[in-house]
Amino acid sequence: MEMLYKTTTLKNLPMHNVFNRTCIFEPVVKNNQSLLRKREYSDTVYKVLIEGCYLNCSVDYPLFAILIAQYINNVIDEVDNPIITTIPLSIIVDSIGVSGAGNRDANFKKIYGSLARLENTKISYMNQISKKVVEGTLIINSDLDFKNKSLTVHFTQLILDLYNLESIKESEVKFMNIQQLTEIDTEGAKALYKFLVTQSKGYIDFTFERLSMVLGYHYRTVAGKRNAKPEERKIPLKDSKKRGYIKEALNILKSNGMIADFHYYAKLGHYRMLQTEYYPDIVQDIDIHKLKSNIKQIKQVKFKKSKSAQDDDFPFDPKNN
Repeated sequence: MEMLYKTTTLKNLPMHNVFNRTCIFEPVVKNNQSLLRKREYSDTVYKVLIEGCYLNCSVDYPLFAILIAQYINNVIDEVDNPIITTIPLSIIVDSIGVSGAGNRDANFKKIYGSLARLENTKISYMNQISKKVVEGTLIINSDLDFKNKSLTVHFTQLILDLYNLESIKESEVKFMNIQQLTEIDTEGAKALYKFLVTQSKGYIDFTFERLSMVLGYHYRTVAGKRNAKPEERKIPLKDSKKRGYIKEALNILKSNGMIADFHYYAKLGHYRMLQTEYYPDIVQDIDIHKLKSNIKQIKQVKFKKSKSAQDDDFPFDPKNN
């Protein structure tokens, strides 16, 4: 399959879109990194059961992407046993950042934590179109070798199935700029970035519900009153809070120059986001309302595919907003 090729920089790492367009990796607050989760994400393309640790976008996602890229390089180079993947520690130091000089065990605390989370997360993924099912943990048997200054992990059948070079489709993979992602300030903005950059020019409208699910806010709960019973502490996050987190992420991506403009249509419950890559010269707060919505296109696709539901979509006419 010519679509996948060897990569040597952090600017084009091949990440399967099941990792980009779902909440397998999501914004994680520090207090949640030691907690476990079990949830199901579902849209017209992906149905994923996630069991295990919360996986963040600051360390877990870029580390996993670097390892995946090396695995693809191994396959292309036809090395023996390509699932055993080794990368130099210098790549981790340069891309993710660790304290100190990067040659002592204590300096790699965040990497040890990330490897533990990746090893203890299992996903079961079904492609809603092909009905193909793959499942397994993300990695096993990780080893930080300070003598040889390298990190080695073993990939499972899950990764072999997802990255089958004979059957993988172009639409299933996005070559991610991990260097750019690591320069983004917050977890929420990183999570939104990895979702948004997989969208083509015509896809600019996304419902609040879908973004809440992709970013993991749909599943988030908060504590109740101080003396509440344990079951009463699982209060769903308010929609206003979710919208606040999404707006914060959008503002960060706009200030970084990754988004040219955005707007939230409150009555319709959807966000319009214009990537600077596709819309570099727009007039702020004016041109964004003139563009054709992709929602109708999504409805047509849904009708052709047995009317499966992606979001609660809606009729949209910019002239009425």
